Amino acid sequence: MRYIPWKKIIITAVAACIFVPSFFDCGVLASKTKDKLDETNEKIEALQREQEELKSALSEYGTDYDGVVASISNYEAQISDKQQEIAAVEEQIKEIEEDINVSYELMKKRIKYTYENGSESYLSQILCAKSISSLLTRMEYAAAIKEYDEELINGYILMCETLEEKKTELGDALAELSSLKTQCEEKRENLSELISSAENSLAISEEELEEKMKEAEALEAQIEKEKLAAAQKAAEEAARAEKEAASVSDSNYAAEAGDEELMAAIIYCEAGGESYEGQLAVGSVVMNRVNSSSYPNTVRGVIYQSGQFSPVASGKFELVLSSGSYTTSCVNAAREVLAGHITVSFYHFHSGNGWTSDYGTWIGNQVFY
Repeated sequence: MRYIPWKKIIITAVAACIFVPSFFDCGVLASKTKDKLDETNEKIEALQREQEELKSALSEYGTDYDGVVASISNYEAQISDKQQEIAAVEEQIKEIEEDINVSYELMKKRIKYTYENGSESYLSQILCAKSISSLLTRMEYAAAIKEYDEELINGYILMCETLEEKKTELGDALAELSSLKTQCEEKRENLSELISSAENSLAISEEELEEKMKEAEALEAQIEKEKLAAAQKAAEEAARAEKEAASVSDSNYAAEAGDEELMAAIIYCEAGGESYEGQLAVGSVVMNRVNSSSYPNTVRGVIYQSGQFSPVASGKFELVLSSGSYTTSCVNAAREVLAGHITVSFYHFHSGNGWTSDYGTWIGNQVFY
């Protein structure tokens, strides 16, 4: 068990006071970036809602547009039918007017014949009848001709009037259909303008959304970078504070029974394939934690601390410890660090595979921070 004197506690507190403001500055910076990210995400959500509304409007406009186009086609078909009906009625009127003209000319010729021959000739023809029956027949015939002419002409006139009325009705229907078609064409133009406007707005919104998505990605990356920088600075400040505290205090660790085997086993599991320098560095990390007030104060406590060393969690560490299969170099490294030969001031390390950060110290294939 190690002893931490009051002097070390005081120096550690002073170092912490120096460290807290710098960490607070990083926190403020990250907070500002987070506020920007929140604003950007709110804008993204607003743009997404706007796009949903525009797409819904476009769908409705499209449905209305198709309906209007169908109505225009329907009105055009009805207009064509009415025009054909009007043409047929006009043709009938023309034929009847020709028949009227023919009948009228015949009637004029009969009237002209009667007047040109005079009433005496007409009377003599009647008086020349050889019998009463013949006389009556001639008189009835003359009256029948007159009545026929009148009925024929009157019939033609009535037919013309009826057809003219029908033509007028068809004309009114045609005018109404044309008016409805014009209204639909105006509505179609309005819908075309609305669709075009909505499509332009949607395109602008999509461009703005793409920009905001990129901005959000950049802000997220910046936040991660700021967090990383804050963590690095915190680690550096903590290491510096611990180092300063350790330099003026009793930092010797009284090894307990089994510490050497525990240390050799963890060094073997974490850096068995690394250089001796790397093995010393892993052992130094363990001892730095032992000497820190933030971790357990024994080798066993540090190694078995939950969630810290993956070989312990996987069971590999216990196999190596129970079999004593660690190498001589790992034993030598364990003895050195337990004797106080600390080569690095870091508290963390891991494999450098995929490591892209620009902070940390590389020793072999591992990065220490």
